[in-house]
Amino acid sequence: MGVLSAGLAIGGVLGLLLGGTIEQHYGWRVAFMMVGLPGFLLAILASRLINPSKRGAGPGDRVRSFRMGRPGPTPIGREADTAFEGLIEALRRVLRTPTLVYVFIAGAMISFGMNGLVGWGPTFITRTLGLSSGNAARLLGITGLIAGISGTIAGGLIADWWLKRNPRARVLTVALGMLLGGPLTIWLMTVRDPCAFRVIFGFAFFFLSWYNGPLTATVFDVVPGRISATVAGAFFLFIHLAGDAIAFPLVGTLSDRFGLERAVFVLPVVAMAGGILVLGAARRVMRDMARVEADAAKGT
Repeated sequence: MGVLSAGLAIGGVLGLLLGGTIEQHYGWRVAFMMVGLPGFLLAILASRLINPSKRGAGPGDRVRSFRMGRPGPTPIGREADTAFEGLIEALRRVLRTPTLVYVFIAGAMISFGMNGLVGWGPTFITRTLGLSSGNAARLLGITGLIAGISGTIAGGLIADWWLKRNPRARVLTVALGMLLGGPLTIWLMTVRDPCAFRVIFGFAFFFLSWYNGPLTATVFDVVPGRISATVAGAFFLFIHLAGDAIAFPLVGTLSDRFGLERAVFVLPVVAMAGGILVLGAARRVMRDMARVEADAAKGT
């Protein structure tokens, strides 16, 4: 879990750094092709490699089915049915588990703030600090890489240490990171000195990155192992669709009306609200964990 979280942090800031550098020299279209297109290609490749044994019947089976007068199974049909059934079961589990409801909504709010800051950060710095887009991306990328990795590791270590004393530690670690990093980020939006901006951004991003491991681990704590991967996938899909996918156009709309210098304040405020909301999960997580253990003991 820690490796996955660190990988997400590294990938995000490296993409920001690389994209900003390419955009400065070759324009945003080339930057998009170089940074965004490989992700689509890898996703397509992964979809072809995962579970090859479940891709469906072979050519011989389809020929035999045709001769018997009934349509043969297709790989797409079988995989789609299986994926859909798994997703429905995962959604039912989410709605029946109060901890997951809190975690999903709070995760979307945190993703709204965090990824919104990453997406709009270079433009904000360019306009307020007078730096080029490439220099702004490097400032955020290098500092964010160091702060993001160290914050992700620190959040996991703190949650694991605290977990020995408090079973609610993972949720509390997420909330603490948001409540420490959020005010720093609000302060950051008022800073106009590049050196001071870099320092404050580093500390703010360090605390905000605490959520990566503990929040995902909480999902696994309260679901059965047989559907944990599906629920985790639904979690990541939801927080991005309901989080940063909304943050980018919303901040742009607010920027057109009130100016970017004011619009960006919505990002840390929503992230802090997510940190407060996730505390609701602290009241239910022990009960939901006990239910999973009871179901496992019954073999359900």
